[in-house]
Amino acid sequence: VTSAPLYREPLRLVVHHSHPLATRPAARLADIRGEPFVALGPGYGMRSLTDAMFREAGYRPRIAFESQDSHTVRGLVSAGLGVSILPPGGDAPGRTVSPETGNLGWVEVPLESGLAFREVGLSWRRRKPGSEPVPVRLFRDMVVTEGPRLLAGLVRQRSR
Repeated sequence: VTSAPLYREPLRLVVHHSHPLATRPAARLADIRGEPFVALGPGYGMRSLTDAMFREAGYRPRIAFESQDSHTVRGLVSAGLGVSILPPGGDAPGRTVSPETGNLGWVEVPLESGLAFREVGLSWRRRKPGSEPVPVRLFRDMVVTEGPRLLAGLVRQRSR
């Protein structure tokens, strides 16, 4: 198997909009020690990343909820049921708090951790020369060549 990185995406602490950390310019994992944590389920890449971050911080999170979907995680955080660590949510529901949303809403806070990122890439199986279908090779070559440049703008836009 061969792979190529396409982009590196920051991970953010996601907290309820009225959480004490919501107005901070950055947070450390030590700041959420003892808080209920909303995690993605075991077996997900994000779960492995957050587990590694907590190991580095020297403690295990108090997992209040597990989900298989980042939108559900954001919904639970938006309801004030815990904090989480996720990639930037862009314009996902809950980012904007208004009278219509009541007290629901979330805020992303940058994390001070060398592990607070995920790398997204493309992997493929090596084949004997000439045995790979031409459209597959052309698509892979285009993604590997153009993908990092194209995706960099998307990552910047979602990370605001």
